[in-house]
Amino acid sequence: MSRIVDISNKNLADASHLFNCSIFKVEDQLYLAYRANQSYLDAKIYINKLNNTTYQPMGKPKPLNIPNTTTTAAAGWEDPRMFWYAGELYCAFVFIRAGFTAQAQGLAKLDKNFNVTRVWFLNYKRNLNSSTIDTTRIMDPRGFITTAGAGSHFEKNWQFFQHGEELLFVYGSSPHTVAAADLLQSKVKQEYVSKVALPWSLGEIRGGTPPVDLGDKYITFFHSSAKRDSDYRIYHIGAYTFEKTPPFNPIEISEVPLLSGDETDDYRGMWKNVVVFPCGALKLDEKWLVSYGHNDYCSKLLSITHEEVLANLTKINHAKPKQRRNKRRKGIQPCSGTGDSQEKQEGRSPLA
Repeated sequence: MSRIVDISNKNLADASHLFNCSIFKVEDQLYLAYRANQSYLDAKIYINKLNNTTYQPMGKPKPLNIPNTTTTAAAGWEDPRMFWYAGELYCAFVFIRAGFTAQAQGLAKLDKNFNVTRVWFLNYKRNLNSSTIDTTRIMDPRGFITTAGAGSHFEKNWQFFQHGEELLFVYGSSPHTVAAADLLQSKVKQEYVSKVALPWSLGEIRGGTPPVDLGDKYITFFHSSAKRDSDYRIYHIGAYTFEKTPPFNPIEISEVPLLSGDETDDYRGMWKNVVVFPCGALKLDEKWLVSYGHNDYCSKLLSITHEEVLANLTKINHAKPKQRRNKRRKGIQPCSGTGDSQEKQEGRSPLA
């Protein structure tokens, strides 16, 4: 049966908002990367060791030393998504430019002590442009060559994963788009666009957790949001699977949300939305731990069996995909806590 695990703030970073977390594993030890905000525009990323049984934080928080890689002032780094590629640990993160004039999707490689050794901003869509960087200059922001471009650009929620020897990422869901990264040139070398639509009626499907290899397909846990009234949006978590060969067509999608935001919770963080925002998913034997941000405020885990996740998936009709009315899932109580360029224009929370 599924259950919600509240992550205690004890031993986490000293900040009022600790959310949008990504659970990951190094050898046999669990860790949690998360976003820490004291106010709107001061986001930082930290990592804590977790107790392998209780999933509660232990030890001291380790700040992720991502330097400012742009020619303009930084407001923060947020929404970590941890994944492994070629035997090394990476963190996908979102860069916020001062004044919230732009968001960009970044990528950092970490050493065994969680120190940042290299940073990229892939030249793709509306993202910042950058060169790869010499690790001897990592701590000197002047050693990074980037251009922010003109206008207000918003790119975030790219979901990276290893496919054979390649590094791919899911860019968007409509249409379902997967891109192959060339880290040497800091660009995308191939783009795969599926013609198969993802049927979901509770708002646009957005990333999301790094896809996990299930052997015959990949699975990712996504979020969506729909306006509840004029004051706020309610978020949902679902899952979908997709093929392991180009163009990576979607195969199945949740019939109903695995989890929805709790409208009875009086505290709704900085933006008043009812949020469940997944950034990490770890399969431990026949159980999933999906880490998510709750109401732009704190971190939680959805513990759910693999059987339950699969039972909630429905096959996607490749011939004539139809939009379907989704209902909240019975048997799971709502929790008691986006390549997305349209959030700001649509009035969506920049924090999620």
